[in-house]
Amino acid sequence: MAGLFDIGSSGIQAYRKALSVTGQNIANLNTEGYRRREASMEEISATQGDILSVSDQAGLGVRVSDISRAFDSFIVGRARDTASDFARADSYKGALDTLETVLLPEDYDLTFSINEFFDGISSIARAPGDTAGRVVALEQGRSLASAFQSLARSLQSFQTAIESEVRNNVEALNTELSGLADIQAQLISAGGSGKASNALLDQRDKSISAIADYVGLSADYNVRGDARLTLGATGNGPILVESKAAGQLAVTVRDGQINVYAGMGGAQTQTQQLTSGGLAGLIAAYEAVSQTTRDLDALARKVSRDLNSVHQGGITLDGDAGKDLYSLDSYTLTPSATNLGAITSYVSAVGELPEADIELEIVYDKSRALWSGAQADGTVVATGKNGFVYQGLDVSISGQAADGDTLFFSVSRGKAENMAFLLTRPEEFAAAGQLLTSEGLDNQGSATLTAQAFTPYVASGFESLMASLPNDDGVAAATRLRSDGFAGVIPASVSSLELFSLKTQDNVTFSLSDEQQTSLTELTLTLDGTEHSFETTAFKERIVSEADIDMANLAQMLNAGTITTGAGLSLADLGVFAAGESGLLSLASAQASLTAASLQADAKITGSVSLGNDTGSQIQVFTREGRQIAGTPLSDADVMQYLTPANGFLETAEYRADYLNGVAEGGLQNMSVSRKTPVGTQSLRFSGEGFVPPVVTDSVMPLSVQTPAQTLFLSVSSDAAAEIEIPQGVMADYIASEINALRGDLGVTATAQTRVELSEIPDGIVRFSLTGDNTQAIDIEGYVSDGDVSDLAVLINAQTHETGVTAYVSSSRDKFVLLNNTGADIVLGNISTSGEALKAMPVGKAGHPRLDTSVSLGDDAASFARFGGEVTLTASAKFSLTGTGGTKSSLADSFEGGLITRVVDQAGSWQELSFQTTEGIDGNEARPDGSLASAAALNFSVSLETDGSAARLEAVVEAKDFSEFSSGAVAAAMAAQLRGMTPVPTLTGAGFSDSSTLPQTGASITLSLGTQDYILTMDDGEILVSGPEAGRLSAGFNENLELVVSAHRGMETGQMLSVSSSASEASMAAFGLSESARQEVMTGRAFAADKLSETPVTLTLEIANAYFEVSVTEDSSGAVSVTSDVALPSNTLADIVVGEDGSYQFQITRSGADTLESFRIIASDGARTLGFTTTPNQILVTEAGLRLSTADSTAVDVTGTADSLISEHLSLENLPAEELIVILTGDGARRLSAQFEEADQPVQTGLNRPLEVLVSDALSGRLEIIDTISGHSIATRYVDETGRINVAGLDLLLNGDVATGDSFTIAANTRGAGDGRNISQILALQSLNKQTGQGGFATSFSALITDMGAKVKAGTIAAESAEAVRDAARELESEFSGVNLDTEAARLLEQQQAYQALARVLSTAKELLDTLMNSI
Repeated sequence: MAGLFDIGSSGIQAYRKALSVTGQNIANLNTEGYRRREASMEEISATQGDILSVSDQAGLGVRVSDISRAFDSFIVGRARDTASDFARADSYKGALDTLETVLLPEDYDLTFSINEFFDGISSIARAPGDTAGRVVALEQGRSLASAFQSLARSLQSFQTAIESEVRNNVEALNTELSGLADIQAQLISAGGSGKASNALLDQRDKSISAIADYVGLSADYNVRGDARLTLGATGNGPILVESKAAGQLAVTVRDGQINVYAGMGGAQTQTQQLTSGGLAGLIAAYEAVSQTTRDLDALARKVSRDLNSVHQGGITLDGDAGKDLYSLDSYTLTPSATNLGAITSYVSAVGELPEADIELEIVYDKSRALWSGAQADGTVVATGKNGFVYQGLDVSISGQAADGDTLFFSVSRGKAENMAFLLTRPEEFAAAGQLLTSEGLDNQGSATLTAQAFTPYVASGFESLMASLPNDDGVAAATRLRSDGFAGVIPASVSSLELFSLKTQDNVTFSLSDEQQTSLTELTLTLDGTEHSFETTAFKERIVSEADIDMANLAQMLNAGTITTGAGLSLADLGVFAAGESGLLSLASAQASLTAASLQADAKITGSVSLGNDTGSQIQVFTREGRQIAGTPLSDADVMQYLTPANGFLETAEYRADYLNGVAEGGLQNMSVSRKTPVGTQSLRFSGEGFVPPVVTDSVMPLSVQTPAQTLFLSVSSDAAAEIEIPQGVMADYIASEINALRGDLGVTATAQTRVELSEIPDGIVRFSLTGDNTQAIDIEGYVSDGDVSDLAVLINAQTHETGVTAYVSSSRDKFVLLNNTGADIVLGNISTSGEALKAMPVGKAGHPRLDTSVSLGDDAASFARFGGEVTLTASAKFSLTGTGGTKSSLADSFEGGLITRVVDQAGSWQELSFQTTEGIDGNEARPDGSLASAAALNFSVSLETDGSAARLEAVVEAKDFSEFSSGAVAAAMAAQLRGMTPVPTLTGAGFSDSSTLPQTGASITLSLGTQDYILTMDDGEILVSGPEAGRLSAGFNENLELVVSAHRGMETGQMLSVSSSASEASMAAFGLSESARQEVMTGRAFAADKLSETPVTLTLEIANAYFEVSVTEDSSGAVSVTSDVALPSNTLADIVVGEDGSYQFQITRSGADTLESFRIIASDGARTLGFTTTPNQILVTEAGLRLSTADSTAVDVTGTADSLISEHLSLENLPAEELIVILTGDGARRLSAQFEEADQPVQTGLNRPLEVLVSDALSGRLEIIDTISGHSIATRYVDETGRINVAGLDLLLNGDVATGDSFTIAANTRGAGDGRNISQILALQSLNKQTGQGGFATSFSALITDMGAKVKAGTIAAESAEAVRDAARELESEFSGVNLDTEAARLLEQQQAYQALARVLSTAKELLDTLMNSI
């Protein structure tokens, strides 16, 4: 019975528990997070008996082995993940719906404001000069800015709300994580055996589900019932919860993005694992709003940029250039609310604003009286006592600040929220077009030209040459560039530039230790193969006995000549210069080859020799359009090599040398360009008949032009010769124009002139007809008196406007030169004089004859003459010309483009020479550190005519010969050398009885020295000399109180120093220079007696226009006698003076009435032998240089040369506001120095010079862009079928057909009234220009809205899909884990029946037991 009772009892207990579980399920049917429980039954086995008993196989009943939860991690995980996905999609969709509402409010959106703005612009376009429409547009402009601001701020507010919600969610999530950790702590504590409380497990799952609504996660379950949660779906993300510990999430906002950080124990790192959950949706929404804000900012920038760009191209009613319509920048200073001081602050833009936004905290430090601006990380970036300038902004603070006072400085750029309309007056609308275009009146084509836009200048970004060259033209600062080719660009900010290409000298460098310096005994140099040794003992003694002695002192001693060679030669004598500092010593040789050098100390020290390069690099300067400004003409190969985009040239660049070196028509666009080299410019002269000017004479007219038909071949450098076809009968002007047509390619300039000198014109009436530029001869009739042709010249010049012929009278007034500056033939006809025939001679520029003999015209000679012109070709490179006269090569002209500049009198009576020197290059120079020495290499030579023979009066001066680097100083040194070979004139007066009888203060007298007058003035017993050349005369009273005046340096023309014919008798008497008392003496230079070995030696004197031959004879006994072929005037004496050293001096003395007559020594070999070297050219030294004047009416004849360390000197002034490209060629030394002026260039907002577009070839579409002010071609373009051209910052459109020769003018518009071209272009921005990308603002905003609509629709679809997936997963989870009432009811019925049956078992067992007991 016991077994039956046990079975019944255990069953009753088991099913009672099962009924409780089922009842619990039913009771928690709607409890959130509850998972269905199930009671698991197991049989209670019978007890095993002893070995003799039989086992009871019936068993002992049943028991509840476990009450389990309906939980499947896969199903739960799937449900959780889909819930996270839905939460993300739902929160993202909700935010997008709100964002769409922000962008498209019910009343007016941004499109409405844009359209309203253009309606206002349209009202201006209808009446550009009417203020009413402008007032409307002004208001609509403000409204558009307000609409952008409002929308941007709405977006900002919405984004702030999302950010706040994100932070709230993060806070709630962190709370859930902490709560889960607490639950798991209970689970771990209660479920150590692995049998965790089902209720706690439900709480755990409920908490995990709540967390999953915030973020997507991965969960791993432990046997203890706790779960390990990680962020994201990978299982490798940051740990959210593990065991009893909870992680934390945090967010930061930066640059429109929310960054998520996760971690445990305070160690958080940024993570990208947050991809699902409501928090992820909010973050995505935040970024969507950020993107929308960026899109709105981009639209605002487009609106601002496009409108500003077009508006800047217009003119206001005030005639000003249009300014910006809109600004998107904001900079503010906000004081802290806790400030205690009383301060005033403001901020203003003083430069270019930064690209990025700025946030600074500015704090006042009272102890230092300093404001400091710091970034968010604490980095101090700016300080100042009253503010500072930072990133182009001036922050100014005034008043009394307290310690710790703070200002918050904020700069925001390019944002829609900052959009501001900048116009304040209706008149400020730039409705008128900034550019005016017009077609030429003679155009044959139908094309019209439209100037569509002007683009301000933008730098190319190529390396600046100025960055490589110090702003110092000294040789010590010169920079050596690496190679030929691109050297850099001259920035647009450079307004003037002096650029030098330098040669290099042989140089030797020593580097000595202190010990070596103290033991120096000798310096040895090898110059041109000869050794020169300098004993340096004196330096050694100084360095031992004195402090601070080094190589600088040795260099000083060598340069000063303190240390010399054994032969007494100094470094200066050898043309060597030294530089030193510390242990460095450098020596440079100006001329001689320096091949070796050594110092002797304890041991021999060999110097490092660097050989020089006597060839400087050729500097080529171009515009980016390929126009060569300076340099030498490029060959075709050079053009191909250098004119490339890689060297900074535009793709459209075309090589042109029309305005090279400013020789023709001045420098490009009126810039001043000068190129000078020591040798000067290459030149060549020719005429239509060869290489002498053609002259045709006859007794009748017409006289035909003699030029034959021919082909000229002009070859420059190595390029093939260019062919120029010359037809028969053309003049020099035509030939020059044909050659100049090729100047752009060849770089050769042709000028044509016709010069004819008319002389020996007899007194009386002179008649002739004159033809030059005119076709109808003009009759000239004039009168010549006493040989003076001035009146006749006046009559000729009165007709210059017709003939183009100008007459220039010589200083002697007895002849003149006829000049036609264009090269047209000069024709003289019907010539008649009152006496003998006049003489005509073609002459060159300086007045020198171009033929061997002159032409006689008039009287019985020819009555008609045609004089052809000459063409002069010049170029900076060698060239040759072949024509009917043969082949001739160019020669260097040192007076053209050389270091000696010459100005000539058109009549040949005088020439002026100036000498270019450059201090810092031409003298002895040294680098401060002693590493480089440069020896003075500058020298000039001048040679003057004497008697027409090869013998000339010559002088050479070097840098050591003049005191300062100026033209005047060079001229003074040059004159001193030239005069040092000429005789010395002296004027002596009568003696005074005593000093009291000397001339009184203020007394004066005028003396004549050739053509120059000097005034002697008494001043308190002293004689002051004034005149055209300072120091020319010396004057004083000798021991006999006789006035002695002398041109002590010599008189180059051999003329006496005399009393001027203008001097009064009283002034002559006052100075003892009356006619009877004065004496004139001319003393020749001393000569040796052996000069008279071949006697007689003869010289010629010109006295009162008569000539006297004076002979000096030495007989066999050595006696010297002076004789004259004709007796000299009675008061004129010629004699030989014997010096103490035995030398001779020839001396001519005259007095009395003879001093009233003119006197001159005629240059000859005999005169030179007797110490009377003279020239017909009188010298005058001025500050500008030398002035040479003729003394005998012949043209001044002078030649000159120069040499310098400077190979090329470019002087560029009035440079255009554009970059220029510098190229080096010639394989030279590549050593440059520069001096330049640089200034801030204002932004060019419009066309500053009118331009002409000339169709030079309609077939190819070739256009020349011409600066109309200078007439220069600045660019070349080829127009295609689109008709679009971009040049000089202009976008041009050519519509229609063009014909060769058509022209179009583009100019700035200076008046704004009544012109609506620019406002029409603004109005055109209402639609998108597909070619430029400008305009179409409403379309752009519509695109933004469309994109947002697409995002909203996609978000809605994604949310609906995620919801369906979530619901399916939940359904599956509910089927598996949820409580089903039907199932539970059936189970309840089943369990109830089992319970009742088991009760019956117990009842039966009791009955059986009772029966048994009753039976006992």
